[in-house]
Amino acid sequence: MGNAWCRRRSSLEDSGRTRLLECACHSSTHAEGEKAKGEETGPEERKEHRAWASAATSFHQLRQRKFTDETLSEAYTFLTILHRRSASNWCSLPDLVCRNVCSFLLVPICSTFVHWTQSEFVTPSPSHRGLKIQPSVLGGVARCGPRMAPGSGVYEIEFDVHAVGYADGGFCRVDIGLVLADKVVSRRCDSGLRWEAGDGDVHLDSDIGGLDASGQSGWLGDDKVIETGILPRWDGRSNVGLVFDTYDHVLQFKFHGDVMPYSRKLPNDIKAQFVFSWDLGSGGIVHIRQFRRMVKI
Repeated sequence: MGNAWCRRRSSLEDSGRTRLLECACHSSTHAEGEKAKGEETGPEERKEHRAWASAATSFHQLRQRKFTDETLSEAYTFLTILHRRSASNWCSLPDLVCRNVCSFLLVPICSTFVHWTQSEFVTPSPSHRGLKIQPSVLGGVARCGPRMAPGSGVYEIEFDVHAVGYADGGFCRVDIGLVLADKVVSRRCDSGLRWEAGDGDVHLDSDIGGLDASGQSGWLGDDKVIETGILPRWDGRSNVGLVFDTYDHVLQFKFHGDVMPYSRKLPNDIKAQFVFSWDLGSGGIVHIRQFRRMVKI
């Protein structure tokens, strides 16, 4: 009886220790962004999350993941060898030390601008979450966020854009979209998909299938300015965004917080990256308002 009680007590201590250490991978300060115990989530936040998750993917259970898969795997491996049954010398480490080790191992997913062309005309903010782009004789492309592989999650990014410069007699040629992550891109519409600010039109490159039934690169509306685009125009001060579901390979568009009815099915095998791009004579100030990644559980 005594031995059984001791074994049960040891088991409870192990499970409690594991839960305690796993907080280093799932708390709001060290990892996965869960709410601290006792903190309430407001009804508006819960409503927004349910609406976004429902619109973004057919899977019902998604969980936010703020860290790279590689470092999260390393942290879980570390947690495994801490278990008393592993007979490791690490088992006797204090819980505070273990938390600090997990915090050191975990690397946040990139949520900033990582590379841009025409650097002499681009001024980044100290955090690299914002760019000030001066109109120039050449356009450019700024990549942001991580490389999004098939089946790696549902990615959402939102931009605040204002002080936009105009070209071509008052037409705004700046865009948001995505490019193939492994492709060298120096010009505005060299790869992937773009949502243009000036008229809401969408450009599709041949590397993601091109225009329907043709496979050729081009605009869904017209090469010229159109009156009504397939998406809203956003050439004023705007909040625009993208949602890329790498499970179903679907790209959706957000305008001032609302998911638009139009979506685009993309090839199943592409590895993509979000971009902000601009054409000659256009520019502006852009800031990454929000970036998050949700994964299946």
